[in-house]
Amino acid sequence: MYRNKRTSMVSAVALGTSLLGIGACSMNKMDGFSNEDWQRVEAIVPLSTAMPVNPFDTRGDDDAVAKLGQRLFFDKRGAEAITVDGPSGKGPTPMLDPVTGLPVIDPVTMMPKMNPGEKGKVTCVTCHGSTYLVDARPIAVSHGRSWSGHNTPTMANLAYMTSFLWTGRLDSLREHGSGALGGSATLLAGIHFINQYHRDEYNALFPATPLDLALEPTATDAARFPATGGLKTATTTAGKTMMNADGPFEKMTKADQWAVHQFRGNMGIVFEAHNRKLVTPGSKFELYVRNQDASQLSTSAKNGLRLFIGQASCIDCHNGPALSDNRYHNVGVATQVVFPPGSTTPGVPDRGRGGALGAGLNNALITLHTNEGLDPMDQVAIVGGAGQFSDDSAQGRARIEGLDASSCIERTSDPADVLTACQALFFAGTPEDATKTPPTPAKPADPRLQICVDRNVATSICKTYDTSFEGTFRTPMLINIAETGPYFHTGDVKTLREVVVHYNQGGGAPGTFVGTKSPRLRPLGLTDSEIDDLVEFLKSLTGTPPDPNWMCDLNLPRAAPGTPSVANGPCAAE
Repeated sequence: MYRNKRTSMVSAVALGTSLLGIGACSMNKMDGFSNEDWQRVEAIVPLSTAMPVNPFDTRGDDDAVAKLGQRLFFDKRGAEAITVDGPSGKGPTPMLDPVTGLPVIDPVTMMPKMNPGEKGKVTCVTCHGSTYLVDARPIAVSHGRSWSGHNTPTMANLAYMTSFLWTGRLDSLREHGSGALGGSATLLAGIHFINQYHRDEYNALFPATPLDLALEPTATDAARFPATGGLKTATTTAGKTMMNADGPFEKMTKADQWAVHQFRGNMGIVFEAHNRKLVTPGSKFELYVRNQDASQLSTSAKNGLRLFIGQASCIDCHNGPALSDNRYHNVGVATQVVFPPGSTTPGVPDRGRGGALGAGLNNALITLHTNEGLDPMDQVAIVGGAGQFSDDSAQGRARIEGLDASSCIERTSDPADVLTACQALFFAGTPEDATKTPPTPAKPADPRLQICVDRNVATSICKTYDTSFEGTFRTPMLINIAETGPYFHTGDVKTLREVVVHYNQGGGAPGTFVGTKSPRLRPLGLTDSEIDDLVEFLKSLTGTPPDPNWMCDLNLPRAAPGTPSVANGPCAAE
């Protein structure tokens, strides 16, 4: 909500208005809006265009695939042990001596032995189970596996966005879905879960890449796929990130690793297809414009609409079918003082989009360059749009290269810089440690490390990204905004009125957030009654809840014949 009136905004946001079937300069405009203002009104009608097609996934609108995604949305049976106490269950508890009742101490670590946390407690619906698919708790939360540093965004209407999560780290719903099971289980535990409970349905949907028979627990070669575990990670020490040595996953055969990577790619298809069904049309504002029905909005809401497209300039960033420009802005939201909530641990400054660019974009290009010319089995698996499972990897790669070209301000071919970057992706090896008894043997470097260095010295890497991205976050959708609190990426703001007050004050105080506040953010000068009017208009953006036929639990017994589906409850009889 920026105070920055510009007549050019009309041409910038009116692009899709003709798709409304209303016309760019409607002669049937209501309530005294000028032709120019009515163009602005038409340009912010929710869901005013057809849902965009994801170029990386040609099966996004396959109902059969979406049904499996719907089933998994509710299925908690694959969730591994909770590691953090929360509303979904208990985490690890001390193992007690049955005689003394005292904690049992491990003689090696001298720490209490622990019983594992509860299992089968978490899945997608755990964080997205409210009417408009958000976690409504007012602070950063955990549902068992780990803490989240960002407020849980709504899943409704997500297919209208062009990048995903608050920092835009993911390029598509398919990439997002490829890691959806990871919220409750490791990668290997996830594939075993699907094999145990959904094998036939999965194989029917993906006959060219069925689940391996070795995933059956009675298979003679079942040891090929460990029960739990996932991709190895990197460790950051003193500001330097180094890839760790191979773990159980990397010690599997390359063919078996790729079978699991293919599973990740397929899961992206499954979860995207279901997500595309979760739309919320029919808001009062939509009906006000589409049906030329002045009765849909109160006088206060109409005043708020004038402010939205005028003095408050919300339309500058909140436009288009999702009321989001799909861009990144620093609006001066204070960084959390401690994290996780309730602890005394200082919060790490949240760099937002700046951090995502530095940690993700460069890594993606470095990986793509390294993969070139390698045997397919030796390549690094990429589940995003530029990867091996994409339906248009060329477009995915072009997107990454375009982002890099537009946001990188300093490049380097210095072998030392490139080596440092490659060591974050490929294990650098360790020498023998003769001080241990017995001595720890040396571990060789990943043979792809030198290939990574050679390829990326030849092409150069980005050393510094545009600092204007520091502390910026993606413009959220405003559809259903009155029902999807708490607000901002921190989830620290409880009410919609507080959000408007934040903008009316010109954002937070300098020094309370990372980066530099957008120069377009300035005090709006709204009165208390005008703030109330703007809130009333924002309430009119609430659509009807997602179709209950796509939000009912297919794992429950079907409802009696003639009984409709119930969101988060039984589905109607077939």
